[in-house]
Amino acid sequence: MKRIVFVFLCLALAASAFAGGSSAGGGTSGKTSRVGAKGSLPLATNKPTLTMFNGGAYADNLTSLDYKDNIFTKKIVDETGINLIITSTSVADVNERLNIMLNTGDYPDIITWYNGNPIDMDYYAQQGVFISLDSYDPMSFPNIKKAFGLYPEAKAKVTGSDGKLYGLPTVDFCLHCTYQYGRVWYYMPWIRDYNRKVPETTAELTEFLRWVKNSDPNKNGKRDELGIALMKDDLYNFVAYIAKAYMPFVYTGTYFGLSLDNSKKIVEQYRDNNFRSALAYIADLYKEGLIVQDSFSMQTEQLQIIARSQDTVAAVLGAPWYNGLVPQLGDKYMEYFNLPPLKTASGQRYASNGDPWSNIYSKFFITNKCKDPELAIALYDYFLRDDVQKSTYGPEGIFWVDPDPGAVGYDGKPAYWKWIGVFGLEPLNSHWGNSSPHVWEAKMKAGIQMDDVETAVKYMATGDKSLQSRVQANISYGEFMWYNISMETSKYAIPNSAFIPPVIMNTTDTSRTADINAVLDPFKKQAFVEFITGTRDINNNNHWNTYLAELDRLGSKEMVQILQKYIK
Repeated sequence: MKRIVFVFLCLALAASAFAGGSSAGGGTSGKTSRVGAKGSLPLATNKPTLTMFNGGAYADNLTSLDYKDNIFTKKIVDETGINLIITSTSVADVNERLNIMLNTGDYPDIITWYNGNPIDMDYYAQQGVFISLDSYDPMSFPNIKKAFGLYPEAKAKVTGSDGKLYGLPTVDFCLHCTYQYGRVWYYMPWIRDYNRKVPETTAELTEFLRWVKNSDPNKNGKRDELGIALMKDDLYNFVAYIAKAYMPFVYTGTYFGLSLDNSKKIVEQYRDNNFRSALAYIADLYKEGLIVQDSFSMQTEQLQIIARSQDTVAAVLGAPWYNGLVPQLGDKYMEYFNLPPLKTASGQRYASNGDPWSNIYSKFFITNKCKDPELAIALYDYFLRDDVQKSTYGPEGIFWVDPDPGAVGYDGKPAYWKWIGVFGLEPLNSHWGNSSPHVWEAKMKAGIQMDDVETAVKYMATGDKSLQSRVQANISYGEFMWYNISMETSKYAIPNSAFIPPVIMNTTDTSRTADINAVLDPFKKQAFVEFITGTRDINNNNHWNTYLAELDRLGSKEMVQILQKYIK
């Protein structure tokens, strides 16, 4: 058996998630009694064993999932009574590691797959590696039943082509993750200190960048200011940001420029004249020196140097996640603000939202090596318990506590919990880095207790320097900011009907579309860069028509025809 893991067609599901059952083993009828409840004794003195592969857990502050090292693992084992033997790897290595395991037959009882998707799930289900869960009645487990009741669309991600259930979902409620597809940042002090207006149109952005280039806003007496800086991997993000000023351009974790029209026909937006206009606008910026020349070959470390420069030089960072470029809650973190969706002279603008399924993953699979599948399902149900889902961030009393009486969350509703630690700066090996199975609902983020709301809101609206240190000291500010910029952007959201829904194709179609995309995606990126930098003339009809013909030659239309067969 040989299999290459396809990331291209990993159709992720977005939106809200369920924080999971009661804190006493569910508290309702069901099978969770098989797993120890909070405060109860372990299952038995003779602990049953389950083996698990956890793909993609490791991070700077997470180096081990072993019981002796990891606080969260210790909580799981002590409360469930299960001897959980875990192997793991980094995100970068997960696909290679899994391919070796699954193709050699040397795999554990449970696989939690960082890049799990319905297509790979279906392949291994048909091979008999992943077992069907239907006969074990997962919906009789209270937390699982509640999760699927709240998010029935998750079923599409864990159901095989034969209609059977082969996995259990992970759902990340993360509004700012949904709104990451075409998001950029501007340096706020250059707006605040010079009494300028935040750009809202393509013309205003150009004028702002020209002013930066010619006015020495960092006041160091040098002509070192840069316009837009981005790295190679942010090409799609930045192109999408500009394209959304011209059309309801679709960019998701799966598709770039494939959209559904009102008749559910797939449209290749990267062929559209509006998209051509967006590339022409970017090309004009580049020609004028308003985009850093080596942006399309720049690596993360190089952009970090620019973003962290003591004499700030970058007016705009073209990365969707600027918090990976500057220290968390440091000065630069506080000074880069989200640039709102742009509009053209015609007045249209569209948000950076991805598809409504982009944060739902098929991730928890039970293999044919498992001697007690029902126990494995009970373990998943345990992971969905309230206190367990919270503790995947960090331990109670160290990272989180119950909210203060009368406290409110980011959404203005009664707070669900209170963070006393900073996400990303948790104690070493105190958590699983969000890699544990979970189904989070909105309150996991929107319900975080927010103190001193008025000061934070005022700072986000004005950038008032006198408020910065006070806001900076508020450990909830980061998540509060992400939530609020996403809510503001959501006013311009692209309708859900424009996005291609999750599909599971037959093996032949899966292989063919993957083969096409393996050459088509690099070609599109290369062509966009060539149009932007002038190697191809975006205003030359012959050059544009040659690009369209190359899309045809590489199978773009064929890929769409295959996908179209699965759109109901």
